[in-house]
Amino acid sequence: ESNPPSQLGRLEHYHYATPAYETTYNIRRFLQKSTMDVKFSSPQLLKLFSETAIEALRLNWQDTIRHSLKESDRRRVKEPVFALSPGVSWLGRWYGGEKQTLELRLELVMEHPWYAVEDVLLHEMAHQLKEVFYPDVEEPPHGPVFRRVCQWIGANPTAATEISELDSRVFAGGTGTGGELLEKVRKLLSLAERGDEHEAEAALGKARALMTRYGLSEEDLDNDEQYITIALGKAQFRKDTFDSYLGGYLHEFWSVRSIWIPMPDLQTKPLQWRQQLMICGTVSNCRIASYVYDFIRHFAFQQLTAMRVRTGRRISVRDGRDYSLGLLRGLRSAMKNQLNKLDAQTLALIHKDDFHLDSYYDSRFPGRHASRASRFHVNRDMVDAGERDGRNLKISPGLEQGVPRLLKQ
Repeated sequence: ESNPPSQLGRLEHYHYATPAYETTYNIRRFLQKSTMDVKFSSPQLLKLFSETAIEALRLNWQDTIRHSLKESDRRRVKEPVFALSPGVSWLGRWYGGEKQTLELRLELVMEHPWYAVEDVLLHEMAHQLKEVFYPDVEEPPHGPVFRRVCQWIGANPTAATEISELDSRVFAGGTGTGGELLEKVRKLLSLAERGDEHEAEAALGKARALMTRYGLSEEDLDNDEQYITIALGKAQFRKDTFDSYLGGYLHEFWSVRSIWIPMPDLQTKPLQWRQQLMICGTVSNCRIASYVYDFIRHFAFQQLTAMRVRTGRRISVRDGRDYSLGLLRGLRSAMKNQLNKLDAQTLALIHKDDFHLDSYYDSRFPGRHASRASRFHVNRDMVDAGERDGRNLKISPGLEQGVPRLLKQ
């Protein structure tokens, strides 16, 4: 569980600056020209939403600095001015020097989930920290030093000019942020090895130019997939018990790491926070874990519906929770039995990337802490029924092609 940002109450002031809000006319013009599904009928409501978003950005910035840097380093970093600008071509931009402004595109905050906003925020924070701690280093915008700073705070070092929710790219079979660029460089290097002299020289030159421009190293090219963080389910005011145990099951058996993090509800004033279940891992493993999450929840719902029809009685929320927890207990027992039958070499292959995943997890969520679930009474009959179904449950492969062998098994 990630530590919630501090100072959740109403702030006395805002670091708020953008030319689009200098006049009411500009806001009305933005509302009229915007093609997105805007939920705000007046400039006043839009401004209120923006102020709440600025407050959430500030708290996320403070939380990241507090947990990622030493106290002596924190004193060197000054909180910037935060700005939301509509209609700009970039997702985020850092203005250093005297400006000290961190600017995000307004449409990014309005149209996309908060974890996507936070991804861009961390990227721009990395630019700020590089300017603070390495002011004399001259390199491309996303060079080796910048990428090293990204590791401090768990930021994505790859620049993006347009946002595509990681959920959508994962479920569509995408390669993740920056995957297209890496694949292009790999193809150029491959052409340099097998082409004729002139083609090889040209391909190698283009590959080196791209690597220099975006700060890519040979280690980046050797990594087949990058690690990402995506959301499962919807944000909740109170953590769902079944989701908490299901996240732990995915964490234990499906090569991902799960965590609950606070998500701001930008429709509330003063700002309120919801809890969101997130998973970290490679694109392919997140795709599988997300599928398993949906499959298990859907199976539990189907079985409870069938039980209600069969018995003719209402299934209470607590009974549904107890059946679902029993289902997970049965699944966990069956998975452990399967793993116990594997030899040491196969187990080592399954866990070979755990060190890199844990390193990403530690840098992405440095302030996390473990929380222990409170005790509660259960209906033993419902737990036993769920456990029986869980032991016999076979998770069917998805409909997409190229489903990994582990999921088929």
